[in-house]
Amino acid sequence: MVWGGFTKYGVGPIVLITGKLDSVPYQKLLDNYLVPFLEDLLLSVYTTAVVQQENPLCHKSRSVIQWLQHQAIPLLKWHRVQTRRVMALKLKTMYDLWAVIQQEWQKIANDICADLVSSMSR
Repeated sequence: MVWGGFTKYGVGPIVLITGKLDSVPYQKLLDNYLVPFLEDLLLSVYTTAVVQQENPLCHKSRSVIQWLQHQAIPLLKWHRVQTRRVMALKLKTMYDLWAVIQQEWQKIANDICADLVSSMSR
């Protein structure tokens, strides 16, 4: 699994998650990566941040939802987006996949992030 964050200004952190992820480690991940990422942004961006998650059970757990509410971070439902370039590759190991994901993540242009963010109202 991979967790990443971006704003209309471009990509932020990306984290490789190995092993089982339940609500407690997921909250730690959010605390260690999401919160500092948001704190590094301008205050006006932070106050309008919305978190999108996919559908693993740990994302929907009561404790995670309460943690997000306590942090005053609203949650937006969304449908899964897959990166076709990465999925089309015939990679042999998880480490090869992680290396490609990191490379592709850094290639995402700021205007693509801005387009994704501006499309959220739709």
